[in-house]
Amino acid sequence: MNTPEILLTYTGNILDAQVVLPSSKSISNRVLIIQALTNFSFHIENISTAEDTQLLQNILQQNSSSIYTGDGGTTFRFLLAYLCTLHRTFDLSGSPQFNRRPIAPLVKALQKLGADIRYTQKDGFAPVQIFPSSLKGGDVYVDASVSSQFISALMLIGPTLPNGLRIHLSKDVVSASYIQMTAAVMNELGVDVYLNERVVEILPKPYQSKTFSVEPDWSSAAFWYQWIAMLPPGNKVFFKGLKKTGIQGDEHAWLIFSWLGVNSIDTNDGILIFKSSDELLHDFSEPIDLKNSPDLAPAFIAALAARRIKTKIIGLQTLMIKESNRIQALQSELAKLGVITSAGSNWLSLDDYVMNYKKHIPLFNSYDDHRIAMAMAPFSIMYPGIRLSNPYVVKKSYPAYWEQLQQVGLIQINTI
Repeated sequence: MNTPEILLTYTGNILDAQVVLPSSKSISNRVLIIQALTNFSFHIENISTAEDTQLLQNILQQNSSSIYTGDGGTTFRFLLAYLCTLHRTFDLSGSPQFNRRPIAPLVKALQKLGADIRYTQKDGFAPVQIFPSSLKGGDVYVDASVSSQFISALMLIGPTLPNGLRIHLSKDVVSASYIQMTAAVMNELGVDVYLNERVVEILPKPYQSKTFSVEPDWSSAAFWYQWIAMLPPGNKVFFKGLKKTGIQGDEHAWLIFSWLGVNSIDTNDGILIFKSSDELLHDFSEPIDLKNSPDLAPAFIAALAARRIKTKIIGLQTLMIKESNRIQALQSELAKLGVITSAGSNWLSLDDYVMNYKKHIPLFNSYDDHRIAMAMAPFSIMYPGIRLSNPYVVKKSYPAYWEQLQQVGLIQINTI
């Protein structure tokens, strides 16, 4: 569906539901690239149904020399590195939205390794042409302060290079948990990855072709954590099959939402979350650093605002180059609720509140960003309803989000 706007109305029902989360898009995309790099295909169980993953899977199954990746960051960047190993000519492009996101550090690193990549419009940005070349591997230096996706893209092709790969990380490393995720997936499929603070080393070695099962997505769970943080005590959600395995950095949701009174209980079958009390929470005097789990920022910041907590969130530098500029998007949408904020290139501060609930039905802009759309939904608790533009952008990572919210009786949705 491509309905431009919906009306969300909170039912007031007590939430006591079992939710099957989507499988991890991030893990799925990594495994798909590895599958393409192996000599023998293998089965991927529970692969993500997210739009980004489905597009990547379709591209890898086709034999086209002209490839369009939409606005998926991992889709484009992982493919860019992978295509450089195929000794063919490709035209690789993204959506106008993605073409504003930087790729220069990855292109520079691949060129250093021997790739023949040329920008076709603006230097440093998609689209690009890739020409046949021979990558040998060895040492390469990468600015790690822009996106961990550059590092992961290189890591995935590393074991296929004759000389292996040593990636030297310059500047501060952002989203390090995603680099660790890439290493964990590669290890599971038979490759040795050695990580230290500034160097990633990968020895030449074939990937193993064996069945890989993708675990449920903690990034998606964060939006249910947000609902529980904003709902009264007595509401609870059970995530069937969700585990703390250490692979996904967004497991950090367990900790940060505990600061907002959300309890998590690990069971043999999954994880139960609930809020036992609605005590007044104090402001956080020390900044909260989300550098290693920036995808949690929209849900967590929205929940902080709903609880009228004053604090500063730092480590947000990658949010400026996501599907939207999420720092600006959050500022703009929270301002509609009377939340006074200030922000910089890598931080957002919740400074004060002049919120006036129950008076109107606010209209939120999704900015064509799945995480902004999902983060705005729980504000329907505080108003007669909320309107949301382009809501079905959630298909990028969580296609069933609106359907599940209705199935558990939490909201009603009407098209406008």
